[in-house]
Amino acid sequence: MTRRREAALVVTLAVVTTVALTSPLAFRLGTGGRVDSPDGQFSIWNVAWVARTVVVDPLGLFDANFFFPHRNALAFSEANLVAGLVAVVPYWLTRNPYAAHNTVVLLSFMLSLVGTYLLVRHLTGSGPAAAVAGVLFAFCPFVFARSAHIQLLMTAGLPFSMLAFHRLVDRPGVKRGVTLGLVLAATGLACGYYGLFTGLMVGVAILFYAAADRLWASRAYWTGIAVAVVTGGLVSGVFFLPYLEVGDTHGAFVRTLDDARMYSAVSGLRDTRAGWNRHRRRAAESRRQRPYVSGSAPGRPTQPGGRALRADRRAGLVGIARTFRRALHGPLRGGPGVRDAAGSRAARHRGGDVARGAGGGRGDAARPRPPGGLGHDRSHPGRHGRAGGGAVSPL
Repeated sequence: MTRRREAALVVTLAVVTTVALTSPLAFRLGTGGRVDSPDGQFSIWNVAWVARTVVVDPLGLFDANFFFPHRNALAFSEANLVAGLVAVVPYWLTRNPYAAHNTVVLLSFMLSLVGTYLLVRHLTGSGPAAAVAGVLFAFCPFVFARSAHIQLLMTAGLPFSMLAFHRLVDRPGVKRGVTLGLVLAATGLACGYYGLFTGLMVGVAILFYAAADRLWASRAYWTGIAVAVVTGGLVSGVFFLPYLEVGDTHGAFVRTLDDARMYSAVSGLRDTRAGWNRHRRRAAESRRQRPYVSGSAPGRPTQPGGRALRADRRAGLVGIARTFRRALHGPLRGGPGVRDAAGSRAARHRGGDVARGAGGGRGDAARPRPPGGLGHDRSHPGRHGRAGGGAVSPL
């Protein structure tokens, strides 16, 4: 198989699986969105803000139109610069925040599949194995469960970073070091979490291959690594300056060990076990209060541990399956997760008090989106508003 044919097949696989597994998003590109969640509303606004402002006012990119008069308000959260840059073309072609955001969502899945394919193909030489790995990684349940957070959908940086590193190991040099540094920087700017994860992965891999391939004494290897570190640091550092200014003005962000413990995997497992135990206790209490199984003949009491127990178990499993399916596909298949922008009403904001406290003036007064793109009205609270009127405030 020629490289051109293989590339065409991989791209086709990426497009088809993305359209099918995120349906109906591709068919509602300009009207669908996660407006059921404040995080989803913020993501739509964030991507559109970056896509617009990076063209018309790049120096004022971080002075977002909320929390006025504070400066660098975009640095109050993830800036989503990479997602915004990817959305520049669709935003300016359509002037539609939903179309811009949804285009990035679809491309994130496609690029993740392609990146994983290239990485596994490079390591194993097997096209089928690479295709399977690409689909499994790009469409894993974790990603679907984070569909309201655009930065957490940008998983493509992980496989592309490791691919750039392995290419550097195969042929060490300055050029591939620059490539690795740029990919690492792009991954970090796309999502701060993934930037940290990728940095740790590459750091461990550097030591592993230095020992396994006896590259300790390779000048070209360490030169390439040094170039990658310097390149990635310089590119990322430029965009990290607004965060430093925000930290100096409002205080640095601090997470204690107790906070980290609360979000740890062990704590999550304990919460899951506690939830399952609560479900079992409620089911047992329900059996004691209700002597008949729904659908059983009147006057025929159920036996404890018999049909009633099996029915409750089935009901519990069905409930868990429905919850899991709703977490994977609910927001993308109509219902409360996807709302039609054309069918929603005027925006009603819940963050007016926050905006007024920050000097925003008429924070809770909703206005329709100005024609022709994003408005400059800094009186909108933006981040905490509900989508409506065809736009997500403060668009």
